[in-house]
Amino acid sequence: MNKTLIVFIDGLGYDRVNDSSFTLNLSNEPIRLTPALGYSSAQQSIMWTGKMPSETGRWSELAYSPESSPWWWLGSRYLMYLDELVARAPRKFRSLYEIVARETIRFLSGWIRPFRSYDAFAVPVSKLSHFTPYESDIHQPGCLGETETLFDILRSRGVNYRYIGYPDVKEDHEVHGKGMEAIMENDVIILGFTELDSIEHHYGVDSREARDKLGELNAFINDLIALFESSNPDGTVIVFSDHGMSEVKHSIDVQGRVNCLDLRDGYDYLSFYDATMARFWFYTEAAESMITELLRTIEGGVILEDDELRSLGLDFGDDAFGDLIFLVDEGFVVSPNYFQGRTVPRGMHGYHPRNPGQHAFLAKNDEPVPRSTISMDEVFDIFIQALGIT
Repeated sequence: MNKTLIVFIDGLGYDRVNDSSFTLNLSNEPIRLTPALGYSSAQQSIMWTGKMPSETGRWSELAYSPESSPWWWLGSRYLMYLDELVARAPRKFRSLYEIVARETIRFLSGWIRPFRSYDAFAVPVSKLSHFTPYESDIHQPGCLGETETLFDILRSRGVNYRYIGYPDVKEDHEVHGKGMEAIMENDVIILGFTELDSIEHHYGVDSREARDKLGELNAFINDLIALFESSNPDGTVIVFSDHGMSEVKHSIDVQGRVNCLDLRDGYDYLSFYDATMARFWFYTEAAESMITELLRTIEGGVILEDDELRSLGLDFGDDAFGDLIFLVDEGFVVSPNYFQGRTVPRGMHGYHPRNPGQHAFLAKNDEPVPRSTISMDEVFDIFIQALGIT
């Protein structure tokens, strides 16, 4: 097994690498890395397995699966009425309700189904009974069933490795400190720096806060590279990210427009509002026709047709992630949504991967990657090759 240091940075786009705030001390120039369509859960499952979502079945953090939902006990029409009332209540009351509901659900879910964990964010309480969460920590053994992750492979080979990052270690300075220790103790070190992503969401891509974080990351990672290379002259260093980040300029109230139709959410259809997507499950032909027709009139977004979904590796063959997916254009967000609520973020990802602003990067210190652009599902093979796994 080759000595290897793998460093992952959440939310650092290709166009931000090698600017004045971030320059890696590696012998090869960074290459462009095209992400998949989706959020962090999608990128994580792809980069640690080399398989697209249609192969692993994992794309979003929640899958439509009422029969296996750990929140089956929330499937009451009275909760649906309560959600509708709260949606029309003053902002402070809505915020208090969401906090109380989320903490109550987390506590009761842990008691009823302790092996399931999920932060419900702003998902309406009455809708949770339709969904089943995936294991949130992809580093856990067997989290993707029959699909092996890189961590499963390292464990099965008895490799002396250590992973330091989310969800166990969340602060970048702690990842750096523990990483410096691990370099002296482990053969394979995998580190995850995740604070940049949330800073860019909150303050914006070009904000002072984001630039300051880039400078800090630059120092942390070059420290790690220097120590690793001095201790392991023949070792491999790989630094990469999962996606870029785009400035948010517009918001679209998709939910408000759909709610104006003579249909009832939860009866005629079911909706789920992500930050850059609106997804729908149809229970009646009338709902499918009316919502599809409405979405085609909304500027700033497009319905993803079957051919497009196949080309994106999202042809699941069932309705686990929606009968219809509406994707907004780069720079737009769906607001309100079930993750930021009514707060419009200043930076966002999860747009179509053809947008350069969404592209990630990969850089390494030994034999260069022969192409200037690769896709997220090719990263896994680079890991395997670097590790010397056959």
